[in-house]
Amino acid sequence: MLKLLNKPRSHSDVQEAISELVEEHDIAIIPCNKNKVPVVKWDEFKERVPTNKELNDWFKKYPNHLWGAVTGKAFVVVDLDTHKNADLKQWALTNLPFTPLKAKTRSGGEHWFYRSAPSLTNHQTQAGLDIRS
Repeated sequence: MLKLLNKPRSHSDVQEAISELVEEHDIAIIPCNKNKVPVVKWDEFKERVPTNKELNDWFKKYPNHLWGAVTGKAFVVVDLDTHKNADLKQWALTNLPFTPLKAKTRSGGEHWFYRSAPSLTNHQTQAGLDIRS
């Protein structure tokens, strides 16, 4: 079960969800500031996931930071600004592969997550749709 989809309520729940994403799903998760900018050098995490020691050090050093996933060949995020354009939802349902892994964004849109989707590349297909792979 993907714990992060259950909206963690405490620091320990967040840490458990992050550890699960890293250890069980091989998704590189790194700490970010409030503006979603990584606070660690992230280039190397395009090729590897953080170690348990790195995660534990970050949990101590950045307890109140946001956490971001490094996107690439193995992890794709489609950002749908459905709060700005309701038609995007129907477009996505028609044109994107099915994924059960979805989350609401803080602004009211949606993120759709894919383990890999070779047909999706970094671009903005239309206003309100951003793909990071």
